[in-house]
Amino acid sequence: MVNEYSYDYSKLKGRLREKSLTYDTYSKALGKTKQTVSNIFNGKAYFTQPMILKSMEVLEIKPDEVGIYFFATEVHGNETKED
Repeated sequence: MVNEYSYDYSKLKGRLREKSLTYDTYSKALGKTKQTVSNIFNGKAYFTQPMILKSMEVLEIKPDEVGIYFFATEVHGNETKED
C-alpha cells in the first residue's frame, strides 16, 4: 500500500528555530546530509525511527509530543491533523 499522506513539519521546523538549529546543524546531529533533511521536509523522503529518536534527544521532544512534530498530516490547505 502506498502512503498517500503528506506530512506537515511546520511545528518541527519551529522547534529547530527555538533551539537555534539550522538544517545543517540538525542534519549533522542526525548523522545525515543536509540534502536528506531537505528531502524529508519537502516530502520527497520520510523520517526513519532512529532519526525520530535522535531528533527527540537533540530537540528535547517528549514521547507524548512525537505526534505533533512528526505525524501531523496535511488535510486541506494549511489544516493539519494528527494520525
